[in-house]
Amino acid sequence: MWNSKHLLSGLFSVTLSLFSLTANALTVSGNQEVELPWGEVFVDVYDTSTLNINNFHGASFIDAYQQSTVNAYDAGMISWLNMRDNSIANIHSGIYSTVHLFDNSIANLYGGFDTDWFLVAPDAQVNVFGRHLDYIDGRLNGMAANGTYFSLELSAVDNNGYILDSFPTNVTLNAVPLPAPLVLFISGLVVLARLGNRKRGLFGSGWRLQAAAN
Repeated sequence: MWNSKHLLSGLFSVTLSLFSLTANALTVSGNQEVELPWGEVFVDVYDTSTLNINNFHGASFIDAYQQSTVNAYDAGMISWLNMRDNSIANIHSGIYSTVHLFDNSIANLYGGFDTDWFLVAPDAQVNVFGRHLDYIDGRLNGMAANGTYFSLELSAVDNNGYILDSFPTNVTLNAVPLPAPLVLFISGLVVLARLGNRKRGLFGSGWRLQAAAN
């Protein structure tokens, strides 16, 4: 269901398109590694190249081909992210109108992000990394590896992009351990709780001994 964030993402892409009708697509090829510039409209990634997104302004259309990689580290609003030809998307954040996986492509989900449509073709793969993960009837819930919670609905599509009356089964859930600092913090809380209980027990014993002596 559309909400204000997704509406803003759609308006953003339309605005970029209106101001960039004559602009050529940004093409990344030749095994390059490129940072996404400010507010690109069309981005095509080819030939085992890598596109890194550390840009809140995002892009309207990102298409990855030929075993390329898209790393959405600190992404903002992305209207369409299309992965094709054995490409890989490593998604840590972002607001997406549509994420579309075709042609043996892979999406690795590490962080909480938001999308209206997450479309998965039969030969694609979705790998989810986090804790308290569950995937039931197309609904994916849990805490991502970076500690943010998420809830996504995945839709199965055929190789032509038509939505099927079924749920994607090519989804793998991967439990990851708590970060070391958080483990230490929780361990400290447990130790403090035990010390508190022990002190209360000692005070209670002292009171009972004093009462008995009287």
